[in-house]
Amino acid sequence: MSEGKTEIKKFDLMHEKRVRTGLFMAIILIEFTMNF
Repeated sequence: MSEGKTEIKKFDLMHEKRVRTGLFMAIILIEFTMNF
């Protein structure tokens, strides 16, 4: 049971990192297009 929970937690952490990276890229892209 606890093993499954840690796996989910690990997945959540990876997902959060991916979401943050995606957001960061989107912001950079928007800034880039705004400057052009």
